[in-house]
Amino acid sequence: SKADDLDEHPQLAAYQVAVEAGAFTDVGISESGGAALVQLGKGGFERSAREQAQPLLSSYDDPDWAQRLVAEVAEGMAGSAFRAVQNKRCTVCPVRTSCPVQDDGRTVTT
Repeated sequence: SKADDLDEHPQLAAYQVAVEAGAFTDVGISESGGAALVQLGKGGFERSAREQAQPLLSSYDDPDWAQRLVAEVAEGMAGSAFRAVQNKRCTVCPVRTSCPVQDDGRTVTT
């Protein structure tokens, strides 16, 4: 479900990792209080803002999952090549037509 996706939302988790790593100490924030996705207006499919919260990383059975994810992504982004991986977001990807995982994109890279 969408609520389950939010519990493991990588961008929100990365923000929490950044807070815990000291990225915001200059503005007086040294501990994460969790994270939230705030959807405004029509983007949230409602007339008013809707907030969905991600729990504090320390409350998870595996509290280090987000830190490992950030390290894995950083290592991958530092590489000289990127592996195309098919996933549930492929249907809405804006570069689908130039992705080697997709039938439409294979002709671009061959």
